[in-house]
Amino acid sequence: MKTLPNTPFVKEAQEYVRRRGISLEDLGSDYFRPMIQRAKERIREAIKYGIVRTVLEDPDVEIISYPIAILILSQIGDPFLSARYAVAEAKRVNSLLREEEDSVLLYITQHTFQWKVFKVSTKVMGRTYAFAIYFRDYLRGVPRGEIAWKLINRPLIDGYVLLQKYELARLIEEALRKRIESLCSERPSSEMRLPTALEKAIEEVIELYRPYRERIGSLSELRAGGSISREAFPPCIKALLDDLERGKNLPHMARFTLATFLLNIGMSIDEVLDLFRRTPDFNESKARYQIEHVAGLRGSKIKYLPPSCSTLKTFGLCTSPDEFCSRVRHPLAYYAKKMRRGRK
Repeated sequence: MKTLPNTPFVKEAQEYVRRRGISLEDLGSDYFRPMIQRAKERIREAIKYGIVRTVLEDPDVEIISYPIAILILSQIGDPFLSARYAVAEAKRVNSLLREEEDSVLLYITQHTFQWKVFKVSTKVMGRTYAFAIYFRDYLRGVPRGEIAWKLINRPLIDGYVLLQKYELARLIEEALRKRIESLCSERPSSEMRLPTALEKAIEEVIELYRPYRERIGSLSELRAGGSISREAFPPCIKALLDDLERGKNLPHMARFTLATFLLNIGMSIDEVLDLFRRTPDFNESKARYQIEHVAGLRGSKIKYLPPSCSTLKTFGLCTSPDEFCSRVRHPLAYYAKKMRRGRK
């Protein structure tokens, strides 16, 4: 019971809630009022701070508020809000697991995610690894688009990938993020009757999220400024914009590619910043600093170019190449050629 409030997603916590036999009707009673309030707080913290706190004052409240928060989000059905909550909850767990005993990480991976993981103490090229995970389980949880996580760049022994503790915590974070997003995307039955307390909580969350959602807008509003044409974007850039549209969390290289491309074709820092509001882990001050840095306003004062096509292939960001792609070696060259063709 001790660790369940920290990790309400684990199998034991789910079984604990099931044994309680809580029904939707029960959630309308005064007893569950603190759980609903904490569920709203979890979502509010995700919206405002991008990470959910762990509150251990009442273990029951912390454990039961987790599925209630997911129920609220599934009722709202907003993919951006669900994605932001999933990232915030997963980040909380990552930060906790880095401080936990190795046995806790091992237990979670084996019993909650059914991964083949075991303890090791193996030194490879000066680094000591604490865990080994079967390569297929590794590939299921690996963060997308990060070159350091590619299987070819990992130490592999007899089909098992070696990991340090923080790396296993990161894999758990990614797996949990995907699981929460999946749960939030499950459409509730139209015949489901919610208690008044839960309906009110849903309305309050919608109202809380409204200003944030309005700032996100739609990518169909991508400003041309009279000179920028989305139709001339290379397939890789269009794919990244599509990921943003769906509320996906872009890896670092994907963000760098998109920001540098858009800045180099004439979009302003504020316009690029507004696009990145769609990322589930958006942090305005951090995002602005990074965009201003690649724009040449901070740090080295060098305005960065997007990566070349060969680099994008290395990072797995070259997607659905078309006939134009075979004639160019850089996303900006693709855009320039397409724009020239459009003016003819």
